[in-house]
Amino acid sequence: MVDAPDVVSRALREAPPDQLAEAADRAIRSAMGALRTDVFVADYRISGLWPVLDPDLPAGGFLACHTMAQRCFSSQQPVRDGEGPCRLYLPLTVWGERLGVLLIELPTVPNATVTGRATDIAGALAVAMRAADRETDRYRRARRRERLTMAAEMQWDLLPGRGVSHHAFEDANYKRDAIGNILWIKGTARDGPPTADRQRRTHRVAAPRGDGGGA
Repeated sequence: MVDAPDVVSRALREAPPDQLAEAADRAIRSAMGALRTDVFVADYRISGLWPVLDPDLPAGGFLACHTMAQRCFSSQQPVRDGEGPCRLYLPLTVWGERLGVLLIELPTVPNATVTGRATDIAGALAVAMRAADRETDRYRRARRRERLTMAAEMQWDLLPGRGVSHHAFEDANYKRDAIGNILWIKGTARDGPPTADRQRRTHRVAAPRGDGGGA
């Protein structure tokens, strides 16, 4: 078998920023013999996973309706569904920030080696999507499930990532209160990038309304 992660990584580097999902789909089908793929991104409130390849398809929905994808997104581990074809759900996560889930449908149940290659592919796609956010709003539009004012959009752009992972710590940047509402840790001020011996940050907790306001 060709080195699927290298093939997909090369395709992502050569693709325009707004065509990453399509480039990954073609490369994964070719390199892994996949029957289909799909990319789901988490919305701003992390209440649902929504398709990127065709946003009009009814495949997206709230996390409670995505049993396998939700399990993958929550556990940050690959999840298999079915015997043949087998749907493999993989976390799209970069530096601790959870972007969504990659679905790869294979003709048969993948072994550990194939699952490992698919996990590497998901990691490469997550990095590419995170970088592409500077050049295109396609993935933001997929995440945006309700109208936001210009002020709210600017606030989101000023926020740090929703999570960061370092060998010395993991920072989630959001919480849920007792009744299930998300309390975002806004205004996180990181004093420079994390290093091996130093990382200082200050948190201010607020619950934004998504309309430009907030606590």
